[in-house]
Amino acid sequence: MNENDRKMISELGVDILVCNAAIGDSGSIAEISVYCATKSALDCFGICLRQEMKLLNKLDKTNIEVCLVEPGAYATGFNAQNNAKKYEWMYTHSYFAKYAEKIRAFEKKMWSFLEQKKLDSAVKLYVKAVTAKHPKARYSCPWWQAMLVQIGRIFGL
Repeated sequence: MNENDRKMISELGVDILVCNAAIGDSGSIAEISVYCATKSALDCFGICLRQEMKLLNKLDKTNIEVCLVEPGAYATGFNAQNNAKKYEWMYTHSYFAKYAEKIRAFEKKMWSFLEQKKLDSAVKLYVKAVTAKHPKARYSCPWWQAMLVQIGRIFGL
């Protein structure tokens, strides 16, 4: 973080910087590799920035906290639109063209199971993150998706 960044944060009165990562950032999900890669990079950036701010807070007597908020799959329409767009090119310009219908059917079932219908838990999590006196490094929701990701990490998935 350079001097201009610190000045801007100071002028804005920011005490907590929230990085919007994703629960599945370290996982790999077929057909959304670029999304997974960017969320994984954001996760790493957020943790590194948190460490830098802890050092800066000690040296410069600032009080800037950094945390990651990791929402899981929610029924916001993003996944549906992203998937629909993918199939526009998959039928003709992909190694998966002859399997596109099978993949589409599988993904429809997967998202139907995974996507949390109500956003309440995500909203509560963001409020908790930005109002905490000393925020945790990570906030993840919904709890059952966070648990599945942790189990997958244990087994190297």
